[in-house]
Amino acid sequence: NYYSYSDATRVFSGSFNTSDVTDILLSYSGPGDNPDIYGWNLVGNPFTASIFWDDIDRTFAVDNAIYFTTNNTYVTYVAGVGVPGGTTGNIPPMQGFFVKANAANQYIYFYSADRRHSAQNRYKGEAESIPLIRLKLGNEVVSDETAIRFDKSANLEFDHNLDAYKFSKTGTKVSLWSNSEKISYSINSIPYPETEIEIPLGINVSEEGSFRLNATQIESLSDYGIFLTDKTTGTSVNLRTSPEFSFSASAGINENRFVIKIINLTTNVEDPGISADKFNIYSASGFINIQTLSEEWNGRKGSVGIVDMTGRVISLENNMEFWKNSLIQIPAERLRGIYFIKLESGLLKHVGRVMIR
Repeated sequence: NYYSYSDATRVFSGSFNTSDVTDILLSYSGPGDNPDIYGWNLVGNPFTASIFWDDIDRTFAVDNAIYFTTNNTYVTYVAGVGVPGGTTGNIPPMQGFFVKANAANQYIYFYSADRRHSAQNRYKGEAESIPLIRLKLGNEVVSDETAIRFDKSANLEFDHNLDAYKFSKTGTKVSLWSNSEKISYSINSIPYPETEIEIPLGINVSEEGSFRLNATQIESLSDYGIFLTDKTTGTSVNLRTSPEFSFSASAGINENRFVIKIINLTTNVEDPGISADKFNIYSASGFINIQTLSEEWNGRKGSVGIVDMTGRVISLENNMEFWKNSLIQIPAERLRGIYFIKLESGLLKHVGRVMIR
């Protein structure tokens, strides 16, 4: 990696390398009290052709993620997912990048047979689509991204084959990451939730101002509801129907304001532990009418969601008040068929069903 404050000419002397560069020993000291800070190594593509990171051999205790910078932006790639969007595992000639070793005596091997002579990113067919949520924080001038990836082999701890750390939270004017088990992620791979899961988001802005959080990509997650909650304002939005959320923020790091909630709609459409007589739910005059019958829900605030038979969230209303024998009315003039009505207030949940003719 190289930066110059003024225009200059630099000369690289010697012959182009065409031979294998093997047995690159990675530095490691640790683990100490915080093993995440040890084992970082700056290495580089030794060839005059591109290489693809997934083709490169390395020993077992080297993370699968790589980290580098482009146009003063931190870039991450791991197992087919890159941040920001469009990032691939293609490493240009002489490009420097960081890798992380997790033990002593770990090696990387660059073979000349791994060279690629095309600048074209590899084509990805529809069958290779990776389920993920891609989020972007920014304004008209600067931005940063993070991704939450879903994989049946992932877990909630750091996975050295699927996860990537947030390399720096403060090196740019805005930063965005997700948090899980006290680790900050640029790319966070998690298992598919059986019911639902909440993933906190961390942000850092260098100056006070107005910003936007965008869900720029939601891929292959049709059976899941995806919601963003701003705990400062109490606002929750359905990122499928409202993928952009605007807010104001003071300068500094905030890791407790935003949460992504992912709901498995195939398992959250029934709640046999709650009897049907707590609510009277019916349609009339272009509305879905919800009458509270239970003392348990009396005086509570919560959310009302409408879910169709395919599991798609049609609408989500927050800060609704439940009062015994009173009606909550949700406009439903354009809806036809059978819908599930999901009610939540804290730990209380209820799912009903309504036919709209």
